[in-house]
Amino acid sequence: MGPRAAATGGRSALCLGGLREVVEHDPPVEVVVPPGLRFGPIGGPRVRMAPLPAHDVIQAQIPRTTPLPSCLDIAREPDLIEAVVGWTWH
Repeated sequence: MGPRAAATGGRSALCLGGLREVVEHDPPVEVVVPPGLRFGPIGGPRVRMAPLPAHDVIQAQIPRTTPLPSCLDIAREPDLIEAVVGWTWH
């Protein structure tokens, strides 16, 4: 997936956790990378730099952010409806 300290985030993380309802189409995979970690350039995934404390990451075959930061990722989307829907999943 990428650097060892990276994790999937947003809809990608929620989908990996079993909430497939949050993905209505085929969006790019979302990857969260801690600041200072070099990642890319790479085509395909949407990469975002953000702090990634250990308590916000579920260590699995594919590491993913926990539900709260995943929902906050969706809540940051510019589309108001998408942001509200993302927050309600929390």
